Amino acid sequence: MKKLFVIISVALLSMSYTAQSEIDLGGMLGANFASVDLESSENIQSENRSAIAIGLFTNFHANDFLSLQITPMYIQKGGHGDNLKFSEFTADYFEIPVLARGNFDLGLLNPYVLLGPSIGFLLNSTVTSDGVEISDQLSSMDFSLQFGAGLELELEGLSLFSQFTYAYGMTDLNGDGNIEFIDKLYTRGIAIFAGISVPLGDK
Repeated sequence: MKKLFVIISVALLSMSYTAQSEIDLGGMLGANFASVDLESSENIQSENRSAIAIGLFTNFHANDFLSLQITPMYIQKGGHGDNLKFSEFTADYFEIPVLARGNFDLGLLNPYVLLGPSIGFLLNSTVTSDGVEISDQLSSMDFSLQFGAGLELELEGLSLFSQFTYAYGMTDLNGDGNIEFIDKLYTRGIAIFAGISVPLGDK
């Protein structure tokens, strides 16, 4: 999984070598409607966790259509369970999505689509089982595939944008089997962002 992430990231980052001189810099704030996909002999059903995400925004233009969007961020993940064995899972990550971006220039309002890998570094986590908090039991990294879309409003000297992304976690966070009553645990999430950016350089 790590090798796949590196290969895809290098392929996407190679776009920046042919990029024109424009780079967009900014920030974004949003909500992550997080959930987990788990396998367990306890027949546990999971529910969403509403969480926050905040990060930096960079967009490297390769041409009028293609760009590379990299958004280092702090993001909360996790979910709730309907079983005392797994009543809550919370995790905070420093995450770096590296997404290829297709831009459609329609004038003032410009839609775009996103696709690419993301790597998350675990900051802290808690699994609540039978009323007891179990910490530091999960994988320290979370690799995911993300896709999404957004809309950018171009103004004089700055842009406002909103976007959503769906993150499909590909790392079994319980790969070492530290949590005995869970066989496999993957993160999922729909994140909705609003942000602002300013262009540096000329197209």
